[in-house]
Amino acid sequence: MEQVLQAFADCISPETPKYLCAPCSNCKGQLRDMLAYYDLWERNRILYGGLVELVVNAMTDVKPGFIEWEWR
Repeated sequence: MEQVLQAFADCISPETPKYLCAPCSNCKGQLRDMLAYYDLWERNRILYGGLVELVVNAMTDVKPGFIEWEWR
């Protein structure tokens, strides 16, 4: 989590939404748990998702986009 916060150090304020992309479902679950534990959606607007969501979101025939900018 320290590496994530350092990566977003230049835009850590909650005014700028941030997206963490996990390469697999295990990583995605770990990110979900850490973000929830440290309340990083509320504090810093850091959202997580997977590589699959990014690929689907890039498909032009998927309307609307798949990524939702809200914490669930």
